Amino acid sequence: GEKLWYWDNNFNRQIPEFGGMFSKDDNLIIGDGVFVYNVDTETGRTRWETKTIWGGSPINVIGGYIYNVVASGGSDFDEANLTRTRIGSPKWDTLFSVHRNDNRGLSTGLIIPRLWRNPKGDSILIFHSRDLRFSPIATELDLYAYHLNSGELLWHQEIIGKTNLGTRHPPVIHNNKIYLQDSEHILCFDAQTGEEIWEYGPVQGNGNCAMEIAE
Repeated sequence: GEKLWYWDNNFNRQIPEFGGMFSKDDNLIIGDGVFVYNVDTETGRTRWETKTIWGGSPINVIGGYIYNVVASGGSDFDEANLTRTRIGSPKWDTLFSVHRNDNRGLSTGLIIPRLWRNPKGDSILIFHSRDLRFSPIATELDLYAYHLNSGELLWHQEIIGKTNLGTRHPPVIHNNKIYLQDSEHILCFDAQTGEEIWEYGPVQGNGNCAMEIAE
């Protein structure tokens, strides 16, 4: 129980409860919503830190990369970008972008991805957009599958008229199926095609609670 080292971000910012800290080899990757840090797990020394453009976005570590979402346009976002950098050095590249659809009149955003390996063993990023307006309330979600090796979008599924407020949590993936929640429903999709398999709801409770699969 002896303390080996102590680290803080010097700004007393709270680390988000959904996707703020990950361990990869001897790297401790921490996101506080404004900065992303790489900390040496043996010494507690900060190897590097980099500022994100949009505060409040969680991070995810997949393979040797850190993923983050960057948005522009103030609190009413016109564009959102899925970005990543190698763990060893903070050089962010944009993988995928979504833009405001003026016909919908909603602020646009992206939720951090999860990794799915298809039956061939290919690495696929599964993630969704969260387009919303608070007054009057309106929400739409689009679900995406992005092939990491080819850099191409495999499929895109529009989910319109079924969601209420959407969710800030990434989808859950199990047995080639994708499970996505909102504040009233749980939706299941085929990971290979994006086709909806079933919908359950409405359900009572807080749809912004994280969802996981237990075996």
